[in-house]
Amino acid sequence: MYEKKIFAPTIYPIYRDVTKVWFVQYRDATGKVVKSNRKLAHFSTQKEKLKEAKRLIKKILQPENLNIKQREGLISILQMVLDEKRYSIGLKSYQTYFITLKNLVSGTI
Repeated sequence: MYEKKIFAPTIYPIYRDVTKVWFVQYRDATGKVVKSNRKLAHFSTQKEKLKEAKRLIKKILQPENLNIKQREGLISILQMVLDEKRYSIGLKSYQTYFITLKNLVSGTI
């Protein structure tokens, strides 16, 4: 199975050039690389941009955000496994797993 690389959010450009576009890059719950430059363009000095970028990283790494991302990742993995096993398990078992996964997605579990 493909193993996804995990890395901490990083501020770009690495050399902190104020003339370039600043953004924070990280991986979301599905492993996709995400670039976020929310409000970084509004600041003109390196100190202001760095302070805002660090605030953005802190927000990304908050525990409640990580738990939501981990839950979404788990749900997507369970959906893939259920799709692969669909024809190798019995109909009643599949229906039970499907309903349980549906309840997990809707948040009733």
